[in-house]
Amino acid sequence: MTDLQTQRQDARRFLRLALANPLADFHPGQWEAIDALVNRREKLLVVQRTGWGKSMVYFIATRLLRDRGSGPTLIVSPLLALMRNQIEAAERLGIRALTINSANRNDWPPLIRAILNDEADAVLISPERLANDEFVRNVLMPIAQRLGLLVVDEAHCISDWGHDFRPDYRRLVNVLRRMPPNMSLLGTTATANNRVLQDIGRQLGDIQVQRGSLMRETLALQTLRLPDQAARYLRHSELPLECKKQVANGAFAVYPFRGNLAANLRAETGRVLSRWGDAGWGQYVAEDKRAGHFRDELVDAMAEMIQQRWRPQPAPTWVTCVPSRNHPTLVPDFARRLAARLRLPFIPAVVKQCDNQLQKLQQNRYHQCRNLDGVFAVAASMPSGPVLLVDGMVDSAWTLTVVAALLRQAGSGPVWPTALATTAGGGD
Repeated sequence: MTDLQTQRQDARRFLRLALANPLADFHPGQWEAIDALVNRREKLLVVQRTGWGKSMVYFIATRLLRDRGSGPTLIVSPLLALMRNQIEAAERLGIRALTINSANRNDWPPLIRAILNDEADAVLISPERLANDEFVRNVLMPIAQRLGLLVVDEAHCISDWGHDFRPDYRRLVNVLRRMPPNMSLLGTTATANNRVLQDIGRQLGDIQVQRGSLMRETLALQTLRLPDQAARYLRHSELPLECKKQVANGAFAVYPFRGNLAANLRAETGRVLSRWGDAGWGQYVAEDKRAGHFRDELVDAMAEMIQQRWRPQPAPTWVTCVPSRNHPTLVPDFARRLAARLRLPFIPAVVKQCDNQLQKLQQNRYHQCRNLDGVFAVAASMPSGPVLLVDGMVDSAWTLTVVAALLRQAGSGPVWPTALATTAGGGD
């Protein structure tokens, strides 16, 4: 057996350990990317679909490089709040991954000491941290010459042609000049056209591109073709979702809601993916509701909206949904798949304990509130962290208002409501 074959076996063992799956194997291109970084010290841009496993490439490469005595990996990512599961997987490989961000400033002194003492295998920062002169001077520059790998996550953000341009990513160009010339570099993205790829190349230098299919395997038979520029625009034009702050006088007899809802019972500002029936995602929401199953493309679209554009903070740590007796599996099935896509647990914490009339038949605020009184109940035991509350359709937002208040009352963290479509004018 050659050294390369032995190394691939070691890498596959790390993969199975990280995923806690003894049967896991590499997706096409994963081992080739690891090999390029570890053995040939290449600069590589990986353009692969979401869910392909880009984080496994850089964490396994980190483990192999550290085992050879290389310095730590620096990971620059705009999605740190959504990387909890990936960091847990890295820890199963024995990788000590430390995050420096504005939310943990009180922990900076021991974290910085660990980084400077080479006790961290991976250091995760947001691109905005590169704009902090104190961080660059006291942390980044002292370790720049011994970095083993630089990871630029969501690399399309470095290009002003990219749909999610982050100006602070441009500072990487100056940082790169201080780093070893033979340092491995990995850029990752799931969304980059040729113009963006060329711009990334100009920013990061002579870089090889590994480009896979950007379509998830489960979507192979349902390729969506955007009919025109309007549809393309609509698919990135989600709407803010504002729940109610004041209930109707005397409408609630079962629930203890009166007048202005207390601030600690209110939902956060959420997002709606589309307008019912529009030329973007709305037409598919309408079709799929009638068919009784929301397609995987809508799961991907919702996840992309949450991770790349909305980015609620504090980030949700679990997912639940608004149940229905008329369509008992429709929204829970979608919410489960969305939770899996976000790598968060789905917990059916909300129960619909009696039937009520359609909200769209209620003529005013009093009747909309009265129609929901005592309809929903919340499990006695649930996580206390921030929660993503999923519904299919929304109009007046009273249902989400009431369910969010019940969740907060039962001890949940901030509630982030989201829905596939607004039917504005017809009730929810």
